[in-house]
Amino acid sequence: MHAIPITGNTIVTDRFQITFTNDFSSVVSIKSTVGAGVTGTDLTGGAVAAGFPLEYTFADASTVLNGTPETITGHFGFDPLTLIQYGADIQLTGGGPYAGSYAYDAELSAGDFIEAEGPGRFLGISFKNNLSSANDPLASVGILGGPADNAPTGLVCPGAGPCVVPEPSGLAILGAALGLFLLGPWAALRTGICRWS
Repeated sequence: MHAIPITGNTIVTDRFQITFTNDFSSVVSIKSTVGAGVTGTDLTGGAVAAGFPLEYTFADASTVLNGTPETITGHFGFDPLTLIQYGADIQLTGGGPYAGSYAYDAELSAGDFIEAEGPGRFLGISFKNNLSSANDPLASVGILGGPADNAPTGLVCPGAGPCVVPEPSGLAILGAALGLFLLGPWAALRTGICRWS
């Protein structure tokens, strides 16, 4: 085992060179330093500090399919580096013909999409971003050959759950309350405007 040198925002080894954005949030290019030195520059998605499947868990996720609200729970495995979906155990609860358990084994996928097979049909779920080591909101939920919802709620988070959903900080809440206090009737009196007349 040896250290891999990092120069600025570039990792260089004896076989390849990977260049990231300055904050290391996404890959700019990958260049092979073996043979002809093929370069790939049409890369998208966040940098992922894992080379193995991550487990993702649904949090506060729901959709409406053909007018029927469905709650989405469960989890799936996905390797953001190789774009392979590993297993899925997803439940839709709420009624109608789409409720039930959806499962899947393994398949090459896009970075922002998974699928699972359920009661006689396939369920597809798209995310707003490529899956990585961060929470990702749902972008759409649909049934192959059936209804789709382009405004689902909730997100997936890496890990077995429960997900940590960001909440407003105490300081932000205090600041908002203070702002409302200052914009109340007292602020109007200071400007010479009387709200009670």
